[in-house]
Amino acid sequence: MIRSIILILFMLSGFLCSSCTSETIEVPRATFSTSSTSTHEPTQTPMGGGSGNIVFSSYREGESEIFTIDLDGSGMIRLTEDTARLNQPTWSPDGSHIAYVRREWPTNLEIYVMKADGSDQIRLTHNFHAFDIEPDWSPDGSQIAFASSMFGYLDIFTINLDDFQQTRLTENWGVDSSPDWSPNGQQIVYRSEHNENNEIFIMDADGSAKINLTNHPASDTDPAWSHDGSRIAFVSDRNESEDIYVMNADGSNLFRLTNSPAKDTYPAWSPDGRMIAFYSDRSGNFEIYVMEADGSNQIPITDHGDFDGFPDWEPQPSAIQTISIQPLHSVNPEILSWLQQNAFLIPSITPRAGYNDLLPLKEVFEEARFVALGEAALGTVESIRMKHLMVEFLISELGFNKIILAMDWETANQINQSIQANDDDLEQILAALDHASWSTVEMLDLINMLRSYIQFYDSPTRPIIVSGYYNITPDLPMDQVIQFLERIDPASAEIVVNRYSCFRKFYPSWFMYSEIPNEEKEFCSEEVQSVLDYLRSQRSVYESSFTPEYYSYVLLSAQLVANFEEQYRVEDPWLRESRSRRNTAESIRWLGEQGGNDDKVILLGDNFTIADYDPSFSTGNLASQGHHLQDYYGKAMVAIGFAFHSGGVNARNFGMGSPIMVQQVQPASEGSFEWVAHNLGWPAFMLDLREIDLEQLGAVWLDQPLYLHSIGEFYRRSDPETYFFQYHLPTAFDAILYIDEVTPSHLLPSSDD
Repeated sequence: MIRSIILILFMLSGFLCSSCTSETIEVPRATFSTSSTSTHEPTQTPMGGGSGNIVFSSYREGESEIFTIDLDGSGMIRLTEDTARLNQPTWSPDGSHIAYVRREWPTNLEIYVMKADGSDQIRLTHNFHAFDIEPDWSPDGSQIAFASSMFGYLDIFTINLDDFQQTRLTENWGVDSSPDWSPNGQQIVYRSEHNENNEIFIMDADGSAKINLTNHPASDTDPAWSHDGSRIAFVSDRNESEDIYVMNADGSNLFRLTNSPAKDTYPAWSPDGRMIAFYSDRSGNFEIYVMEADGSNQIPITDHGDFDGFPDWEPQPSAIQTISIQPLHSVNPEILSWLQQNAFLIPSITPRAGYNDLLPLKEVFEEARFVALGEAALGTVESIRMKHLMVEFLISELGFNKIILAMDWETANQINQSIQANDDDLEQILAALDHASWSTVEMLDLINMLRSYIQFYDSPTRPIIVSGYYNITPDLPMDQVIQFLERIDPASAEIVVNRYSCFRKFYPSWFMYSEIPNEEKEFCSEEVQSVLDYLRSQRSVYESSFTPEYYSYVLLSAQLVANFEEQYRVEDPWLRESRSRRNTAESIRWLGEQGGNDDKVILLGDNFTIADYDPSFSTGNLASQGHHLQDYYGKAMVAIGFAFHSGGVNARNFGMGSPIMVQQVQPASEGSFEWVAHNLGWPAFMLDLREIDLEQLGAVWLDQPLYLHSIGEFYRRSDPETYFFQYHLPTAFDAILYIDEVTPSHLLPSSDD
């Protein structure tokens, strides 16, 4: 992953530096004329075909802007004037528009289009935490291919220009980038990283039939298809320096075009195929060059002290209908009609009115024994009240009895003890948390509802219990194993205490375990694993002494200890995070099965925790806690994601210790799920995602990454687009619960007030 990030940054050098230089090589400034030393016959005017104009990006006016220039270096026109950095311009096939990349902030690059004169700039992508780069138009002008890091590594995507729907074409554990359409629109050539080496691949336009064209140990990048489809130019360092090569479209007949110790990169064919533009730092800084297609007559057409790069040749006039791109100010009526038919309206989110409005949803949860409720923002009235209604509904109608909170384990135990004893400490416990969700009037109402059920309706065989999964540490499941053995096999209990001692001695500084010598860690790992192996070997004995359910819970406790040992043993932070997510899921399962696995569990979490991200959809290619839970519970788990369009929240503005305050949040962006849902005009609804036919015209828009608000304890109004997270909704959730407008939660008075 680190190598991939370095490759991304290197590829985006035009975004990240304003004056990249290398060894100076003198190249004479020249102009085109028929008396050139080229062996070709004189070229018709304009040279290269088309209009003879080249679009490129340059830092010559401060930040990188987009310009056009004639082939003789004259007629330069500045098309943009933007405070952000603009790069990688590319002409539409009819010459009416230019697509380009805009840097929204250092970690976010998006694809835009504008008319060829620089007017009517429209944002196409809204992948807020990603690099969307290297746009390339399909020959018919209906799509743009681009590379995006929305799933961690760069992959190739296409976006439709009528509805802005995105389709993923590659899923590689390395970088896939630099897409370029074949002239007939049937294939795409691109750069792909395989075994930490860059190769030139082609694939069909739907992402199938991938073929490696270069198969060389050198780095091959930046492919560009000639306009007649017969040749592909690309960049390679197979002779030490980065030079431009050309080959037939099947990978044969390789020929080197440039031979310079400098960096020659980003080839772009002229419309008639007789010339190639590129940029190079052979003069000491990056300038735009052109050459004939055989590599002769290499001439700079820019001469400026700042970066000039990413050239693209204006196309020939064509019979294609002029491209028209409109912002998504309205939703496709087919989508709204489909939503009206498939979503379930929730007219009221008021706990005092009862949960009768939810009764038609009963079939969604009838087979479930684990329901996970997410959250799009912590500090809102509507989200907490919706959870209140859902919890009351699940307890009353379907017999759910165990509630697991995204809260510190010890604090959740205090809450459980308070509601079981029916004492007056509950408000004080919640207020002391100083939290935008837990320390609220709305959450107090929810917990008091649980207290009422315990006092008046609780079953002695399936009592209502509250617990929390934060800060569960290895000593807790260790205690469960030892206590079990002390009751049934005291001699074995003493052995287990001794075998756990090598790990337990690091309590509470578990992170220091990774710093001990490897030999000691290996010994301790064997000791911890031996306890699990012993319990497994005694299944028939221990199950007959207690219940199979209790034995299974103790076995899970021993497994959790072994998982924790593995997590704290590793030094690699990426691997430790992977183990941590798995152990969080195991801790939730461990809490859910205390007292027997016939309990029915409600998890009150957030969208990120409960969503099912398998590694191919996960940021950084790490499976989520929700994915591990789904692996265990399968169809017995129902995960409900939350979403909202706009409104206000309670959140901290800076960091821990800063006050919780009311803040207005940015409404959902055009093209997002929440924006589409808002256009339905309903105050709240639930959409069951489990049986959706994604081939239906009205549902196909869900089969792509879509953004939802994601606001935790902090919210900075100066950086609103940071607070969105991307989900493939039918994969991540079983259903989505949408609330159109949210309002800030009501904080409980603290003891300091």
